[in-house]
Amino acid sequence: MHWITFWNRIFLAACVFIIAALAVYIVHEKSEREIIRLTSEEREWLDSHDGEITIGADIDYTPMDFINRWGEHDGLSGFN
Repeated sequence: MHWITFWNRIFLAACVFIIAALAVYIVHEKSEREIIRLTSEEREWLDSHDGEITIGADIDYTPMDFINRWGEHDGLSGFN
């Protein structure tokens, strides 16, 4: 009976570790995507263009570059 308690504790510890690791991964992944570091020159350029960037896409170069059925730029070179 004592070995059941031991394995329950091991299982519980493993579950807590996995949940903590997933939480750290999710928080780290989100924070990395939201941070965009720009130089002052890059910030000035964006400000002078009202923060808009125009891109071009080849509409029929699947799977590298194409416009998907929702009209969005997609493919391996697409910005998602």
